[in-house]
Amino acid sequence: MLPNPTKKLPYSITKAQLVKMCYPVPERAVRNRINIIIYDNRKDKGFYKDLSIKEVIRTHVVEHHEIKEYFETYGLPPGFEF
Repeated sequence: MLPNPTKKLPYSITKAQLVKMCYPVPERAVRNRINIIIYDNRKDKGFYKDLSIKEVIRTHVVEHHEIKEYFETYGLPPGFEF
């Protein structure tokens, strides 16, 4: 029997794709966690400095370093590796 191949984490994904990857964790929990990480990483960067928290987290795309931080904090989903 062949071992299950593992996939590399994508470079960037949407929040909806992240929710699907993290199933069975509830969608609301995944979105809250990633929104906190996005805000912490982007709040002091040039374009985002003068924006409110709602405006900063209104993005659909999650950058690679934010994906990596999410999975380092909450664990990798089955079938994926760094």
